[in-house]
Amino acid sequence: MMGEPIGYQMKTDDLVTVTLLCCVSLFSLALIIIGKPWIHKLGQMPLFNIRQNDKTITDTPGGIQPLLLLQTVMILGLLLMDISIRQNLPFTEVSFQPNRLLMVYILYITLFLFGCWLFYQFVCWLFLKSNERPLVMEAWVNSVCLEGVLFIPLVIIDIYYKIPFVYFLFFIGLMAFLPRYLLFYWLNKLFCLKSYGSLLLILYFCALEIVPLILVVFGTKQLNRYFF
Repeated sequence: MMGEPIGYQMKTDDLVTVTLLCCVSLFSLALIIIGKPWIHKLGQMPLFNIRQNDKTITDTPGGIQPLLLLQTVMILGLLLMDISIRQNLPFTEVSFQPNRLLMVYILYITLFLFGCWLFYQFVCWLFLKSNERPLVMEAWVNSVCLEGVLFIPLVIIDIYYKIPFVYFLFFIGLMAFLPRYLLFYWLNKLFCLKSYGSLLLILYFCALEIVPLILVVFGTKQLNRYFF
């Protein structure tokens, strides 16, 4: 007598485990490159240094942004895969093999972040002075990297121990909100000295951050209709 087949579980997938190890290794390597005391050095970078009108902020140590961006696209790909699988359980077969599914999500996140980068570049070119654009772009990249770092423990815990789905979504929202709040507060302190400037910044920030998040949720749902 044959029993029912066991549904796919991410914690038993070797590719998922290797991807998580790569994320942790890339983050550890970035900390090694920063050097000690790394907390003090991080505090001097754009996004983390929020002193008003301080445009003499230390640049991000060379070499860590590519590492953290790579880690971010991998961990966000795992996050999308985790959410999609939890929403579509129970299932035993999918249209694509799980490893191809993960690759598609990682590619999707890569294209999404590249599109956001182009959008930010256009807005900075349109509204900011030439000497201010690199600072804003560096702060935005730092916010993306911070988001990827914050999601590492959440994804690991959920894959291996399964957080209740409602709490899982709450922590996702919290960890996605924190980098964007820091970026908004930093931009507001640096560029908006009048009330109407803050109002305009809110409008731009919604267009640059909130709308893309809505689009990525909608796009993920469309992908899942094809996969599951």
